[in-house]
Amino acid sequence: IRPSRRWPFILLELEVYGLASAKVIKCFTIDENDNRDLLKILRGAQLPIASSCFGEGNCKRCVICSEILSCQVKIKDLLQISKIYDTAPLRITVDYL
Repeated sequence: IRPSRRWPFILLELEVYGLASAKVIKCFTIDENDNRDLLKILRGAQLPIASSCFGEGNCKRCVICSEILSCQVKIKDLLQISKIYDTAPLRITVDYL
């Protein structure tokens, strides 16, 4: 039996902005119901996000938006945070990119 996907699903546009380079590094879309942590999503999009603790939240190298550990946040959590900032597309900043 195949697992069913909720339909309709909503695609979100993500924009990754590098603070070091002062430019948009990558734009891509993601399913709002994706249950992976943001670190896995960003790495899946071929972005070099630093991490040495394998997603345990200890190294604090995968920080995005100045204070969020990407290994500890899912898209649903990021959407709640982004409602405060009201940005579209959803912009993720990375200091060292």
